[in-house]
Amino acid sequence: MKRMQLAVLGLLLTALAGWSVPRANAQSCESACDTCPEPRPAILDSLWFRGEYLLWQTSGMKLPPLVTANALGTDIADAGVIGYPGTQVVVGDNAILNDARSGMRWSGGVNFCCGVGVEADYFQLANVNEEFHIDSGGEFIVGRPFINLDPLAGPVRWDSQLIEFPPDLWGSVNVYAFSKFRGAGGRLRWNIFTREKCVYDMACDSGCDDACGSPCESMGCCPRKVKCSAFDLTFGYRYMYLNEGIAIHEQVETASDEFDVYDAFGARSTFHGLEMGMDYTCFRSIFGFNFFGRLGVGGNRNRVGIAGATVIDGAREADPGGILAQASNIGSHDQTVASLMAQLGLNVNVCITECVYGHVGYSFLYWGNVV
Repeated sequence: MKRMQLAVLGLLLTALAGWSVPRANAQSCESACDTCPEPRPAILDSLWFRGEYLLWQTSGMKLPPLVTANALGTDIADAGVIGYPGTQVVVGDNAILNDARSGMRWSGGVNFCCGVGVEADYFQLANVNEEFHIDSGGEFIVGRPFINLDPLAGPVRWDSQLIEFPPDLWGSVNVYAFSKFRGAGGRLRWNIFTREKCVYDMACDSGCDDACGSPCESMGCCPRKVKCSAFDLTFGYRYMYLNEGIAIHEQVETASDEFDVYDAFGARSTFHGLEMGMDYTCFRSIFGFNFFGRLGVGGNRNRVGIAGATVIDGAREADPGGILAQASNIGSHDQTVASLMAQLGLNVNVCITECVYGHVGYSFLYWGNVV
C-alpha cells in the first residue's frame, strides 16, 4: 500500500484560448444591453495545455533493522542482537525515502462538441536516494542483525553477523536505497452540466459613453463579473510505475582474511487499469476552485528481485548469497494482483489573463497492493 500526499503549485497555460472564464452570450447574459457580444469561434476554446510543479510526499520504504551498534565490552554472543538491552539500531527499523520530492506534470486535451472532450497527462517525480555509511573506527561494535531460522541450539531467534568487533574484526557497511515514480493516463471527459452568468458593470470609467458601446466590451474599461460552474464525468485508462530498491555492502577484515558481502533487494510495481472520476469547477469573477475525485480499478504487476554474493580475499568468483539474500530466496519473483487506486484533490484557481490561469492545490492518492 502506498499513501501519497501531493501539494500542487501550477500554472495553467492554454493553447489558443483554452479552458477559460466563459464569455457572454445572448442566452446567458444579464445586463442593460439588449444583446451581448458575440461568442468567439469554438476552435478558440477547444485546445488546452497545463504544466504543473508538484511537491509530493509518499509513505516511503519501511525498513527492518539493518545495522546495529553496541558499546565496547559487550559479550560477543550478545553484540548486535535485537532485543539485547545494549543494542541500538543505527540503520533501519524506520521509514526512509519519505521526504517531500519535486516533480512535474503535463496535461493537454481537446474539447469537441456536445460537451465531450479527450485529454491525457504524464507526471514524473524526481528520483531520490538515501545512503548510509557506518564505520566506528574502533569506538563501538557494529553488527548486522538477522533472524536465525536454523540456530545450532534453541528456537528461531534474532542473531547478528559482526562487522566491527575490535580488536578482532574491523570493517564498514554501506546502505543505499532509491525510489523512482511516474505515471500517465488518458480519458474521455463528458460535461454533465454547465451554468454561466455574466454581468457587465454599469459604472464605467471615463471614455465609456455607453454600457453597450464597444469600449465597454473590453475587460479593461468595464470589467465583467462572471459566475460559472461545471460538472464533468471522466472515464479512461491509468498507468502507474514505482521502482524502489536497497543494497547493502559490507567489508570485514580479520587477521587473515578479507570479506566483501553484498545484499540487494528491488521491488517494482506497475499498474494498468480503468479510471472513473468526477470534476467540479466553480468560478466567481477571476477566482475559483476545482474539486476532483478518481477511482482506478485494475491490476498490479509486482516484481521482487533479490541478489547476494560473498567475495573472500578478492577472489575472482563470488560465492552466491550474502547475509539476508540466501539461496532460498535469490532470484526474481513475479505476481499479478488486483489493485485499487483512489485520488481526491482540491485546487484554488485565479485568472491571470484570458488564456493563463494559476492554481495551487492539494491531493491525496492511495495505491493498494504495492510491493
